[in-house]
Amino acid sequence: MCYSAKVVARWREFCRASSIRIDLEEFHRLYTLRQHDGLAARLPRGFDLEFSSPEAELERQIQAAIAAWRTQRMAELERELFAQRRRLAEAERRLAAGPTKSAQESRRIASNRIQQALSKLTLLRGDQPHPDDCRIFPMGYAPILVRRGGELLLTPARYQIRPRGKPAGIDRQLTLFNARRDRLTAEWWRPLFGTSHAILPAVSFFENVAGPDGRNRVLEFIPANGRTLWIACLYVEWGDPRDPASRLQSCASITDEPTPEVAATGHDRVPVNLTWEAALRWLDPSGLGEAELMSLLDQRQGTRYVCREAA
Repeated sequence: MCYSAKVVARWREFCRASSIRIDLEEFHRLYTLRQHDGLAARLPRGFDLEFSSPEAELERQIQAAIAAWRTQRMAELERELFAQRRRLAEAERRLAAGPTKSAQESRRIASNRIQQALSKLTLLRGDQPHPDDCRIFPMGYAPILVRRGGELLLTPARYQIRPRGKPAGIDRQLTLFNARRDRLTAEWWRPLFGTSHAILPAVSFFENVAGPDGRNRVLEFIPANGRTLWIACLYVEWGDPRDPASRLQSCASITDEPTPEVAATGHDRVPVNLTWEAALRWLDPSGLGEAELMSLLDQRQGTRYVCREAA
């Protein structure tokens, strides 16, 4: 399973060079949503940085929404920081009178939360790049490529499919951010396979792997040649018929058997990394039968991966 990936940055440069339009309307909708419901629009910091130098009016509105959300989020974190510093001071006072497990635990929790809040505040207050700016996780948003109305479009989609006709609560019941290639004709994927496709442009992916001591390690797998990964995905647009304003774009990456160097680390899956030509064909599956689609998924970049421990 590919539980996390690092997506491409500098969309404007990439899209200009490839004649790809950025779906500013959907980005604007998500940024507006985030101001009211952060959990419904989990946008990585890298998204924010893409709009730091707006050119069009809608980009300026997005930048304003980012600034408003940052101000709101910083106020929340500052309140959390104040509360945890009080908790830490109280724990220290109790420990000065005599060590207790509860006071020690309270000090540990408060200290950790203070550091977490300070780290988040540092990122919110500045625009300096961070290694995790473009890292995506299940239920978070990623930039994907789709073909719509005859044009290539870069649009945000949640990394976890919500099938059409299913209630929102299915998000808590099933893990639908990876689709195994050998199960593409099974229940969840069949309505999308051959019908609704996307490509996730990425620079690396992450996996949980057991280390020599049996403990979990998080490894980052990076193309040895430094090329962009064109990860084949399934894609769907969901809406609640009772709420005309509801809309959710979501995707799932397709995975297959590992390459030898990935298997050597103890992991058994890799995302399907297509050539650019195959990626373009994947985005327009009309007229292709099942055998042709499966053959298309074999047209890969032949990437060899190097791995490193994730920070």
